[in-house]
Amino acid sequence: MAATGPHYYGDDDGPIGNTGDGGGSSCTAAALTVTAITPAIQLMIDGSGSMGDNFGNTIKYNAVASALVDSTNGLVTKLQAKAAFGAVIYTSEQCPKLYSSPCTLDNVAGVNTAITNGGNANHAYNPAVEAIHAVVGTLGAATAKRKTIVLVTDGVPNQCNSNTGDRTDEAVTEVTTGYGQGISFYIIGLGNVGSTTYLQKMANAGVGSTTNATYWDANSPADVTTAYQTIFDKVLDCELSLDGTIDVAQASTGTVKSNGTMLAYMTDWVAVDAHTIQLVGAACTSYKAAVTAPEITATFACGATHP
Repeated sequence: MAATGPHYYGDDDGPIGNTGDGGGSSCTAAALTVTAITPAIQLMIDGSGSMGDNFGNTIKYNAVASALVDSTNGLVTKLQAKAAFGAVIYTSEQCPKLYSSPCTLDNVAGVNTAITNGGNANHAYNPAVEAIHAVVGTLGAATAKRKTIVLVTDGVPNQCNSNTGDRTDEAVTEVTTGYGQGISFYIIGLGNVGSTTYLQKMANAGVGSTTNATYWDANSPADVTTAYQTIFDKVLDCELSLDGTIDVAQASTGTVKSNGTMLAYMTDWVAVDAHTIQLVGAACTSYKAAVTAPEITATFACGATHP
């Protein structure tokens, strides 16, 4: 997705700015290299025994697996070139035992292996507190610009050796720690998990909110797919980084194209900050739906500089 450039117009090759450039034009123009921002999405899956319970015409664990890694319709299968997906299935064999694959691009095979191995484990309880702590530590050290954890579970966290106790507040503390390190968090419940209070508190902590953050409580395999799709749409938000600096106040002077087709400022793209633009509306929808990402080019006539 590299744009050609830079190109300078005027009588000198001095810094790009809004003043005269030696008798030529009052603005120079620069074609900046555009790079997709690749999010790291760590999929956490509850490996407790109740995930083997019936769920519509399948079982809960298999519904999650199908939504993510089905060879035709799985969301990771479809989106693996646009996000660095990883998987962690946690069980109570240890405190916890993690069946995992790191966040990398084109990783549906790794995610599938982790899910398969975790599904064959000898699990009983729900040590989500310890699992989230471990995942936050690993993901927090990663270099990705955008980091997200998506947890799917059918119960509140308890111990590695007991179903007693509700450790909701401990789990919330771990999610809050992650949010402080730049890790957003989303949660999907399966069949009301016994406590929508747990879902709400975790959802709030995951986006730095105090109340009414969105959570999902799926009651069928179709609901699971819808929940994941909605979350991935939030994370894959069509932000693109620039290899230079633009003047956001003059962003309307920019020319942004997708495979050579002009995109309209404010309708198809906006400037997020001095180093980032974002596709919006139909342009973003098309970008996310494309099997092969289109080439996005950007040239800014005023107030743009290369590093």
